[in-house]
Amino acid sequence: MPAPIVLAKGTKQYVPVKVSDALAHLTSLSGADLRFDVFKADDDETQIWDNLTCSYDIDDELIALPLIDTATLDEGMYKLFISFVASPEIPYLGPFFFRVDD
Repeated sequence: MPAPIVLAKGTKQYVPVKVSDALAHLTSLSGADLRFDVFKADDDETQIWDNLTCSYDIDDELIALPLIDTATLDEGMYKLFISFVASPEIPYLGPFFFRVDD
């Protein structure tokens, strides 16, 4: 597992997530209704954020860019999940870990 991205408390930052397609059918996240969810890393039951819209990188259209606003988050570890429509599939990717630090 890669090391978590560390975000400073009180900032708004994109957390880039590279999406890959083993069958090479997906070439862009444009128009894929990108969404993301965030949970505390140690709690699978309580979502912190649910179904928020997500951007993508215009230079590499397979990189999702969820914008994380740490102002409302406590210090600690979180997990991020990305979802999108790649008809007929609706993948739910993750977890991708990040940490909020003061």
